[in-house]
Amino acid sequence: MTSNSSDYPDLKRLINSKCLLNNQSTHYLFSMAVNLCLLVSALVVVASTENSLVLLLDAAYLAFVFTQIAFIVHDAGHNQIFSVHWKNEFTGIIHANLLLGFSYARWVKTHNSHHGHPNCLAVDPDTDFSVLAFTETQARAKRGLARWITRHQAFLFFPLLTMEAINLKVDCIRFVMRNRIRFRATELLCLAVHFVLYFGFIFYWLAPVQAALFVIVHQMLFGLYLGMVIAPNHIGMPTFEDQVNLDFVSLQVVTARNLRRHWLTDYCFGPLCCQIEHHLFPLIPVYNLRKAQALVRPFCEKRGLPYYESSPLQCYRDIVVFLHKISAPLRARS
Repeated sequence: MTSNSSDYPDLKRLINSKCLLNNQSTHYLFSMAVNLCLLVSALVVVASTENSLVLLLDAAYLAFVFTQIAFIVHDAGHNQIFSVHWKNEFTGIIHANLLLGFSYARWVKTHNSHHGHPNCLAVDPDTDFSVLAFTETQARAKRGLARWITRHQAFLFFPLLTMEAINLKVDCIRFVMRNRIRFRATELLCLAVHFVLYFGFIFYWLAPVQAALFVIVHQMLFGLYLGMVIAPNHIGMPTFEDQVNLDFVSLQVVTARNLRRHWLTDYCFGPLCCQIEHHLFPLIPVYNLRKAQALVRPFCEKRGLPYYESSPLQCYRDIVVFLHKISAPLRARS
């Protein structure tokens, strides 16, 4: 494939000329205020009702709110919110560690590795799962229970996502405890405060059984929603096991998938609706991604780069078909 990176500076200058890389602090502060109101409203319901059905609906609602908060963490990690780096770090730690119970440092480290080498098995942490395979080689390497799950991964994919929030929390705690990171003490303190407030608040206002059920439903749906907005980004797109002979632009474009424009899609998927633009220009704030799309799509089409875009439903169908195909050798052997 002919290198397209030589034209990248021209595209970047065009993006800059439209001021699309400029920070959008005012927009983000408004989003944070909205998220805070949504969070408070969910907590008010917990403190004001004993109706089990209402509480379960509120747990689902809180899962939605938590994912919206996670979008802020994502954008803070890319320095999209403020022009001053420490302000983005502060925002990220408050939202990730204090509000969600995740490690901001762990997310930044793994996500930066992913951006540098998307869908490259040897170096992209987002392609390394114990019970999922994205190539037939990965599938054949599974053993024991993981092999059985991988064999049926197309059918188990969405149920497995319900464990994603819990897995991330465990992984984040392990990461902070084992690694010497910047602001380690602050991250540990915020994580401790989060869990004390989270469990303390819920178990204070609800009966033990109701509280336990609320936590389970909330964390499972939080993981499901989080996984469902992340999965469309790259799963089912070209994946590379060996050395990649693609230039920067080609690699970022061919491994990413966009979602078609719709106000509801853009809100529910946040900064993950335009993965192609986001991977080419990680500094573009979410509010400018669709504007950048009007420039990036013609750039790709002119150079023969596959610019893939689909609806969320088509995307999930593609993912299931892809996972089923990858695990086919395991089913054949069984």
